[in-house]
Amino acid sequence: MQKLCCICKRTVDSETASILTVGGFGNAKYLCDECVADLDNATTAREFDAVKAAMDSIGEKMAKNNIEDELVITTVGEVFIGARKRAKAIESGSYDFSLDEAPATVAEQENGEEFDIPAELRETEDDKQLDAEEEKKSAFFDKIFNWVSLAVILAGLGAIVYFVFFR
Repeated sequence: MQKLCCICKRTVDSETASILTVGGFGNAKYLCDECVADLDNATTAREFDAVKAAMDSIGEKMAKNNIEDELVITTVGEVFIGARKRAKAIESGSYDFSLDEAPATVAEQENGEEFDIPAELRETEDDKQLDAEEEKKSAFFDKIFNWVSLAVILAGLGAIVYFVFFR
């Protein structure tokens, strides 16, 4: 299905296109590859001029296409706020580029890197024992509830049979 980029109004394939945000009723706001590249440059470029050029490009496209969608304007505005702060820090030389590195996921950490769980969050033997006791109690009450439910259902069926056939 063909849709339009929410910034430049180019036709995009909705099955492979990137999404800027999702509006009411699950309506996606799609992006073309060029607008994705501009947003990436605005948020990840290492030179001030590249960040500024990307932001200018997006702004020009939105103005040229008379974008009035409040959700798109708000989302791009939020991206621009972060990009502007980052660009100012890059220009002044105070930006720490290590902040741009994505933290390792739990799966990556478990597959080779250190994954240190703080002591206060680790499960103790007492926790395991309490979990086992709660599981036993829960199983017992589930069994009782199941039998009571079965008895109520059978009584209801018996009442229906009585009123249908014997009245």
